[in-house]
Amino acid sequence: MFSTVLLIVAALLSLTLLIVVHEFGHFLAAKMVKIWPEEFGIGLPPKVWGKKWKGTYWTINAIPLGGFVRLHGEVADPKMSRPDESYVNKSKLARGFVALAGIFMNFVYAIIAFTIINAFLFSGGIPTGAIVTEVKPDTAASQAGFMPGDEIVRIGSMGVGNTDRIPVLIGANAGKTTEFDVIRDGNSVVVTAQLPKQAPEGQGLLGIVFKSKESRQVPSWQAPFVFLQMGVSETWTYTRLTFDAFGNLFRSLFALQVPQGLVSPLGVVGVTAEAAKQGWVTLLAISAIISVNLAIFNLLPFPPLDGSRVLFLFVEAVIGKKRLEVFEEKSHTIGMALLLALAAVLLIREVPLLFTSGSLSGFVQNIVKLQ
Repeated sequence: MFSTVLLIVAALLSLTLLIVVHEFGHFLAAKMVKIWPEEFGIGLPPKVWGKKWKGTYWTINAIPLGGFVRLHGEVADPKMSRPDESYVNKSKLARGFVALAGIFMNFVYAIIAFTIINAFLFSGGIPTGAIVTEVKPDTAASQAGFMPGDEIVRIGSMGVGNTDRIPVLIGANAGKTTEFDVIRDGNSVVVTAQLPKQAPEGQGLLGIVFKSKESRQVPSWQAPFVFLQMGVSETWTYTRLTFDAFGNLFRSLFALQVPQGLVSPLGVVGVTAEAAKQGWVTLLAISAIISVNLAIFNLLPFPPLDGSRVLFLFVEAVIGKKRLEVFEEKSHTIGMALLLALAAVLLIREVPLLFTSGSLSGFVQNIVKLQ
């Protein structure tokens, strides 16, 4: 029980860090364009501690999930004490810069996290290429015609790079007909596999065993740049996968189908806590993936997300600021209510699993089965 509590605390701190990084991006951008950040909070109120420093009130709050920055004049108010340093009185370019800065910081966090992971895992050499050593019978791989000795170079539209990417790319194509570019006896071959939605008991979705083709050594002076390049590449991979996931979500909504892949904040905490059980590398990796998801989620032009602020800047250019202000404020209120309603629906689905799963691992497995 105590260890589970520690895992949940680690998960909450990890997720809070992601949101604080996001809000710190808004904070830095606001300072750069001379908008006054009135308050920067870690966690959510009620306040536990606060101190004013360099014009900003810094607070630590009781609920350890999230953070916020309160900018001066986020909405028009004739009582603003510093109108020249208010958000609403800055140019459209400045406001757009502030709105997108949090998203940018989430991408930066992911790149740094993946870079640290690669430096830790591959300090002795970088694995390149993936050779199939075994094809399990009665699996998607055997039905597709995979053979021992095949070198997998591309899955769908994405290159494999190092072998760590293979399970991720296969998992992203669960339930889909997927093309694998392989090299067999020196010739390029395309193998098409119908991947199941869930892996059979005791094996992976595809049904292969593979190993690295070779381990590439890099000079020590080059290593930081190589690991950084790998971090950028992995962030780009997860960015594309996240865009694909959101595309599938919206296609389901337009087809009036129940979208797959949605979890509540409770589910996110559970998955993160389960990752923490595997060690700091897995926890850091899942936090990087969530950071990419958070960035792209905030890009959506849906109030009150950051993407909607950018959209409203374009609308403002057409209809004017005065006519937009009331509509924007109301749309943010309605949008927040809809997001909270969605979270509530997901929670209603997930909370019973807390009491029936028997363990943290069982809860996470049941969350996965819902997708």
